[in-house]
Amino acid sequence: MTAQAAFPEFEMEIGTKLDRFTVELSFSCRPGEVLAVVGPSGAGKTTLLRIIAGFMRPGEGFIRLGDTVFFDKQAHIHLPPQGRRVGLVTQEYTLFPHMTIRENLAFAHNGGPDPMELLEASGIAHLADRRPDKISGGERQRAALCRILAMSPNMLLLDEPFSALDIENRIILQEMIIKVGRERKIPIIHVTHDLSNALRYADRILAINEGREDRAWLDRQLEYLERNAVFARR
Repeated sequence: MTAQAAFPEFEMEIGTKLDRFTVELSFSCRPGEVLAVVGPSGAGKTTLLRIIAGFMRPGEGFIRLGDTVFFDKQAHIHLPPQGRRVGLVTQEYTLFPHMTIRENLAFAHNGGPDPMELLEASGIAHLADRRPDKISGGERQRAALCRILAMSPNMLLLDEPFSALDIENRIILQEMIIKVGRERKIPIIHVTHDLSNALRYADRILAINEGREDRAWLDRQLEYLERNAVFARR
């Protein structure tokens, strides 16, 4: 097995028309890299993740993870979501309500990290025998993320999964995700509205606006953050 096959790089170049604008994006994400996707509301960030996961089909281009082609317009290839082995974590809780947290992770486990180790690392091991409706929203988010990691995905897509968490637990989960991603050499793409936080943990940042990369928007936001930091130090 080649290094490329063992640790695949994600690449995509797509174009697709939406109601308000046309998405035209070309970028990559290396094995073990955390790529933060930022931009204003309605910029197409969540749409991007849905396209990668296979829930939306682009009009043109290609999407591939190493030798696995998710989508290729010219070759008439469009893998369904279940054929991509991509872990998508959203603000909703992807847990079976009739199962305990332990049972949810055991059902999903497919060669990923040990389920109880994941629960311990995320601070919810003591909730392993409770059902999702018996724990808080933030705890359900942590359990949902652990469930995805237990599936041993080839790639992680995160759509604001930390929105219900306090700063301390947010940092704990981010560090856990980065650790798992780097150990297993999987690309991680994280959509977030929190640029300040993205600057702390992401390896690279991709800013998009109306479906296209917008470095000027990112530069303006960075300048704004710097001005606020200078003001706060006075």
